[in-house]
Amino acid sequence: MAEPQSRRWGYVEFLGLGLILVATAWQVFLVDPTAAIQRDAAFYDVERKLDAIWVQLGPLFDPERVRVEPWVNADSRWKLAGKGNPELASQLTMFTWIRFGLFLIGSVLTLIVKWPGIAARVRLTPR
Repeated sequence: MAEPQSRRWGYVEFLGLGLILVATAWQVFLVDPTAAIQRDAAFYDVERKLDAIWVQLGPLFDPERVRVEPWVNADSRWKLAGKGNPELASQLTMFTWIRFGLFLIGSVLTLIVKWPGIAARVRLTPR
């Protein structure tokens, strides 16, 4: 009778470790590269804004310089700093909580399976 219960705890431990693996892989292979791409896109956007400013201010310092881009076009790309897509932010928050939940549930399942062995060892150790 002890064998089926032991097998069941083995499945619970396997499920817990699987959830921890999924949450970790999600972070390493999806979230981190996506954050790097988002950061690079923000840097590129700032560089374009700085280039637009330089195009406008360049003629003040160099009268020979030709005005390449009218200010209207430069202004159309200008967004307030930190103003992002609120839908994207809410999705990122939701997926962060899902990933956290997977990691937490997997960790708890693994600890539940390991607890009886740890408690038995603690009881057997002399004080």
